[in-house]
Amino acid sequence: MGSVYVLVDPRNGEVRYVGMTTKPLPERLHEHMCQTHNVGLTHKDRWVRALKRANLRASIVELEGGIRDSDLPEAERAWIRKFAPSGRLTNGTAGGEGVFGYKHTPETKAFLAEKNRTRKVSAETRAKMSASQRARLDCEVTAEARANMSRAAKRRYLARLESRS
Repeated sequence: MGSVYVLVDPRNGEVRYVGMTTKPLPERLHEHMCQTHNVGLTHKDRWVRALKRANLRASIVELEGGIRDSDLPEAERAWIRKFAPSGRLTNGTAGGEGVFGYKHTPETKAFLAEKNRTRKVSAETRAKMSASQRARLDCEVTAEARANMSRAAKRRYLARLESRS
């Protein structure tokens, strides 16, 4: 089950983005506020970055909840149509493009993992990746998220040790 939500500009109360999610709304808002340093090219990303520069944070409001996953795309499109006449939405499309529940096969995961392991990266690209990672530190990270990252890092470290022996 999912919901359709809006992101609201704290400066003027305008609805600026309509989205759909199966995640808890606070988690989805956190993703919106922290992902813009990586993607950064969309109208929504530029709007969120402008809020962050002003030390502001969008608010998230549920419009419709308890929607079956299969009905979410149409519900999102309907809400985008409702708010589009304002001319202030930052949505880049008419909505409904999300893919819910897709899982890569183990073979695809193995292929992608190997491709990433053998990838050659230039010094310039490494510098850009480093700057991007440093920018992530500007995002709020919950204690739970830090604990999860710590556990994951420990698992990776132990796996590397086991693979060496």
